[in-house]
Amino acid sequence: MNKEFSYFYGLVLTDGTITTSTRNRGKIQIELSIRDRNILDKLHIIFPESKISIRQRSTNFSQNHESCIFSLFYKKYRDYFFKQGYPKCQKAINARPPNCEYSKCDFWRGVIDGDGSIGQIKNGDPYISLITKSEDLANSYLRLLEEEFGIIKICNKNKRDDCYNITVKNEDAITLGNFLYGDSHLYLDRKYQKYQENLSWKRTKNKITRKYWSKEDDNFILSNSIDNSMMKLNRSRSSIACRKNRLIKFNK
Repeated sequence: MNKEFSYFYGLVLTDGTITTSTRNRGKIQIELSIRDRNILDKLHIIFPESKISIRQRSTNFSQNHESCIFSLFYKKYRDYFFKQGYPKCQKAINARPPNCEYSKCDFWRGVIDGDGSIGQIKNGDPYISLITKSEDLANSYLRLLEEEFGIIKICNKNKRDDCYNITVKNEDAITLGNFLYGDSHLYLDRKYQKYQENLSWKRTKNKITRKYWSKEDDNFILSNSIDNSMMKLNRSRSSIACRKNRLIKFNK
């Protein structure tokens, strides 16, 4: 899967829909606020068979909400999506990366453009977050953070809306932002601007040193009791238990 299609797949997976009907009819569609039309115009250039339309409607937030709709009707694209594992039902829960080789930075940029957030918290520290109901997508993202950047996060669904909310901050947010947005022309301009704003951030407080897990630590935890691991690794019970549960889940 090339870079452009990897991004397209990630964006449709999080912020688009695929519909099918009788006689092989159907479409891939992305509807965004008119302020985000830029990315749909870029996709229209990549997929000239697509159509762009505008509509106005009343919503809970606006009487005259204007949106832009990208529609791609060709069956070959739907077939390709489904072949690569695009979920045919309950997309929010069953979302996962494609089955084939794909461009990681482009796919995850599409995911963040669709279901992510980029900006600064109240004190000005930068962050990038992803909210998803999909366990597969959350675990794949956590694996990306750890394998590519050594960013280790332990995340469970929150009780309020049954979603995973995975947030990285400060230097980690800058590093991740460079990976996602540093070398591409295909992105949501609004989120790219936030990434650019984050680049001017400078640390004003001492960084808390993290104690990272090594492969030797992981192997010891998996083959020993929690009590033995606490004594050997000089870590708390909750730390050992969380790490062990995460390793077991990822190694299933």
